[in-house]
Amino acid sequence: MEESNKDEIIGTDGVLSKEDEAEQQESVENETPEAPVVERAPSAPKRVEIVDCNSLNALMFHYFAQGDYIECKSLIGEIQSKYPEKNETAFHVRGLIARNEGDLDEAMECFHKAYEVSGKNKMFLYELGRCNFLLGRNQIAVEQLKKASEVMKDNPKVWFWLAKAIYHFPAEKMQQGKTFNPVEAARTVLMKPDIARDATLVIFLGKLCNELGDTDGAITAYEMALKMQPDNTEVMNLLGLTLLRIGKIQEGFVQLGNCLAYDPANSQAILTIGSIMQNHSDHDVALNKYRD
Repeated sequence: MEESNKDEIIGTDGVLSKEDEAEQQESVENETPEAPVVERAPSAPKRVEIVDCNSLNALMFHYFAQGDYIECKSLIGEIQSKYPEKNETAFHVRGLIARNEGDLDEAMECFHKAYEVSGKNKMFLYELGRCNFLLGRNQIAVEQLKKASEVMKDNPKVWFWLAKAIYHFPAEKMQQGKTFNPVEAARTVLMKPDIARDATLVIFLGKLCNELGDTDGAITAYEMALKMQPDNTEVMNLLGLTLLRIGKIQEGFVQLGNCLAYDPANSQAILTIGSIMQNHSDHDVALNKYRD
């Protein structure tokens, strides 16, 4: 009896009744199948278009250097149309062309735009200063050129134009009875250790020294300029006249002769040599020089 009861208990635990099987089957049928998980590929980063507004600068400089202003201006127009208010170099070169063509107002406008587009780069104040000087606005020119010199200390052109702008200042009374001497102030600007690198500055310095009565300084400047430009007839003429002024007739005559050797039609040298011959009673030679 115990064994039969035991078998029944085991059988009852291990076997489902028909009702249980039906409920289980219904539950399985009613289950909603889970949707498969779709793995998405990581999204690609957005493409960023790189705008190179300076890609045509080399071609633009080529046209400008060749003096082909028509093609250069046409290219600048294309650049400004495609990249409006972005290419400072295009405004700069357009300003240079306008200044070379004598349109200073347009040049000023272009240089000012280049200054603004570049984030107010002081180098463009150099170009603005030059234009203002040519327009007779010497005070503004000096202010702009001084600011430009802060970032262009090694550029001799900045000092040259600054000195020229100061030179054209009017002499005015200053405090304590002192008189402002624009010639002296201009010479002070050019008295820099590295001035000997540029002949234009040295020649202008020589002229300033002559005007101030500093003959020795003028001669030194002209001789220095001749070392840099041995065929510069203007310097030969200036040096010859300066030497004559202090009584060094032979040395001055040699310089004027060198000038005529390079430029036989140099009228100033011809007149000066003819005058020397006349003063020495060599009238035939003087007359021949005048006829030349």
